[in-house]
Amino acid sequence: MSFLSRRFASFGYFLLVATLAHAQEIIKNPNKPLNPEAGRTIQLREVLRIRDDGKDVVFKYPGHLQIGSDGSIYISNMPSHLKYDAAGKLVFKIVRDGEGPGEAQFSSNALVLKDAILVQAWTPRKLMRFDLTGEFLGEAKTPGKPIDLAVEFDGKLYGFQEGDPSFEGATSAGFHEVAYTLGVTDLELGALKPLHAFPRRWRLDRGRAWQWAPFDFAYLDREHLFVLHTEDYGISVFSIDKNSVKSIIKRDYPRVKEPPVDTSKRRPGGLYPPQCEYSFDVRDLILFGDKLWAGTSTVDKDGLRLIDVFDKDGRYLDNFYLAYPAGFTPVQYNPGFFAAHGGFLYSIDQDAEGYASIGKYALGDPGKRDLK
Repeated sequence: MSFLSRRFASFGYFLLVATLAHAQEIIKNPNKPLNPEAGRTIQLREVLRIRDDGKDVVFKYPGHLQIGSDGSIYISNMPSHLKYDAAGKLVFKIVRDGEGPGEAQFSSNALVLKDAILVQAWTPRKLMRFDLTGEFLGEAKTPGKPIDLAVEFDGKLYGFQEGDPSFEGATSAGFHEVAYTLGVTDLELGALKPLHAFPRRWRLDRGRAWQWAPFDFAYLDREHLFVLHTEDYGISVFSIDKNSVKSIIKRDYPRVKEPPVDTSKRRPGGLYPPQCEYSFDVRDLILFGDKLWAGTSTVDKDGLRLIDVFDKDGRYLDNFYLAYPAGFTPVQYNPGFFAAHGGFLYSIDQDAEGYASIGKYALGDPGKRDLK
């Protein structure tokens, strides 16, 4: 993987402002990126389509899409986890429904390592380990809430653990920050050693709580762990080596109003979140090679979503609208439904009848996908 080596602080097309109180750079990008062809539509070309078999494997709740170094495709499918090889052939289905070894009633996320796959379970609370052929290697009970595993470096696991909202003092509706703590642990998933807390807004109202901001992450290397945790446009760049947020990527962004909620079909007395004024500016993050893709809430007249492209230093390089093949749309624009590897985009999709599948795509104009 190649990396850009020089910084661009002397260029006039964006401004770096030091935030002394937090020793961070606020990287302020303009509304328009550098590529003069920005705003075009890129048509995805289908390379591979993985469908369920309708019997032993049925895609009911697919998610947590990951791509192995050899192009293998991993997804969760509550409570099971599936692996397909690079040609789309099913390799294994692991985690049976139950409470015994290698079983779970509700499994959480998984992390693919170079020689194993780790699968967490909410019920019962434990960490299961399998090799890359699907052989069960063992499991152990885990303390506390499950950890959203992010990456393994030098025999240590890094991940995020969600805090619990506190209702003390929340006698009326209001916004409160809940910490999403980045921490480090061993490969057995022992106690999490906290490194940094990323605040995420919640709305609390007398015993009710709603998450009011997205959360996603993507990593390039130890110096570039990108974290999304605010509803407005801001992507934190965290250095694991320095244990600090070294910069926050921003750009001038016209916020998108949320359409009014249709309340006519709500049952009386049901628990429903209040109306949001704006959509989340950024919904999810993807590392495409050494470029960061930020999936925004902006859509064009045809419903195609705008993708912003940054380099590792936060420079706003490009944007484009992403067009899927006829008859397919993403299941959701949320974390865990997209991945990239080897110049291809992977997506958990649905067809016109609502059936889920996994698509592997080449970009229609790969020579223009970023600014060289």
